[in-house]
Amino acid sequence: DIDRGCFSLTGFYRRRIKRIAPVMLLVIGVTLVAAQILLLPQDAVTVAQSAIASLVGLANAYFWLFQDTGYFAADVREAPLLHLWSLGVEEQFYALWPLALIALAPWPPMRWIALAALASFLAGSLLFASAPAFVFYMLPTRAGELLVGALLAIAILRGHHAALKPILILPVAAFGVVLLGVSFTLIDNRDAFPGLLALIPTIGTAALILAGALGRNPITCSISTPLLRWSGLVSYSAYLWHWPLIAFLRY
Repeated sequence: DIDRGCFSLTGFYRRRIKRIAPVMLLVIGVTLVAAQILLLPQDAVTVAQSAIASLVGLANAYFWLFQDTGYFAADVREAPLLHLWSLGVEEQFYALWPLALIALAPWPPMRWIALAALASFLAGSLLFASAPAFVFYMLPTRAGELLVGALLAIAILRGHHAALKPILILPVAAFGVVLLGVSFTLIDNRDAFPGLLALIPTIGTAALILAGALGRNPITCSISTPLLRWSGLVSYSAYLWHWPLIAFLRY
């Protein structure tokens, strides 16, 4: 749209709000009511504070500043809105992304997006020892994962992927599966993550998406069954609901 001169900043934000806000507001509302019934008063107050931060897209900043332990620590595993940290990262990215595209339109986007993504991954690795909570929760060290997706989207929309020969479709898909398998089995909460280690699942996911864009192949067809497609369609809602249920049960 920027290339064609018909991009609307308000239209972009409106689409994002319509996508994110309705279910999020419902989950926050139900969680607040449940907290008043199920939690001790001081814990209900903490939930309310995290809800306010979530409503303004700062859940990640809240848990970075007011929780001094990692995502898998025992005390935060009972915080019913903890999972909205990732939505905070997403919302902050969406707030800045179109502005960056407009401001940097004169420069080749593939180049500066790739450099920005690499800087984000490097920053995560360099800062993890001194500020692990910041690295885990905050946009500067999480943006690389989103920027790889943006880089892939632009490459596909501009037809750059067509240069790959059809014989490479299956190897690209297999490469993605291998990287995801490695990330599932070898990365755990003792590792410095995200950082450069996040390149493994990020590139693996990108490879699977790229293989699907290149054409039909056994691997992407196997993950395109009606049941799996349905699970993908409801994944956002399922993600929003799953953690409050788990947190209240733990509590």
